[in-house]
Amino acid sequence: MLSNQVNGVACRSQVFLLLILVESSPRPEKGNSAHFLSLESLALSFIVIAFILRIVISRLAMKILSDLEHTMLGIVFKRGPCTPYIVAREFINSPSSHWRGSAGSVYPAITRLHRLGLLKKTAGKSLGRRCSLFSLSPKGLKQLQSWLTPPLPESAASITFDPLRTRSFFLTVLSPELQLAFLHDAEKQLQSQIPVLKAECQKYRETGDWYSEQAQVGGLIVAEARLDWVRQYRRALQTRTTSLE
Repeated sequence: MLSNQVNGVACRSQVFLLLILVESSPRPEKGNSAHFLSLESLALSFIVIAFILRIVISRLAMKILSDLEHTMLGIVFKRGPCTPYIVAREFINSPSSHWRGSAGSVYPAITRLHRLGLLKKTAGKSLGRRCSLFSLSPKGLKQLQSWLTPPLPESAASITFDPLRTRSFFLTVLSPELQLAFLHDAEKQLQSQIPVLKAECQKYRETGDWYSEQAQVGGLIVAEARLDWVRQYRRALQTRTTSLE
């Protein structure tokens, strides 16, 4: 998505640049043979400046890291030196469907972070095989610290995507029976997540990773709050359905 935005900015900038060059170019007199030369120079100038502009914008975009990439830096900080596979496993084993879905982005992101000088790569062995081990560079550590240092962006505290809540906006298309069935199933699914999250908290507690334990406790509290909301929604729907009968 970021690369598409960069390309869009680059294309708009090139069009704007072309308009500026056209407007600022001298208007040759009719029949002047220099007219063709001026157009040729204009086109050449546009190509050269547009090429330079695209390089500059691309390099700026390379320095903009996503939350996913910052999370990878954090994992490497805790687990490094480690292989990209170890980083990917952290995402695959996450109880969050959002992070599990990001596992496929790990390998290209690790390459990009290394290219930016945020990760160091050394030769090593894993399970008896030669491999590349990654650890944070001083530049990468500084980037990770910057991501965590206030002021935080507004997006960090905004309401996040919730598949259940999003679906609940449109329950009116279902019959009252199916609406209740949706909420009963949502309650069942959420209840099944609570033991999983509690086990994650216990795992971090046993390994002595206090900060990860507290972060996972936050996930547990959110899951319990979602469960309370679904139960409240279901009770309110049952009351509404009864009053309409």
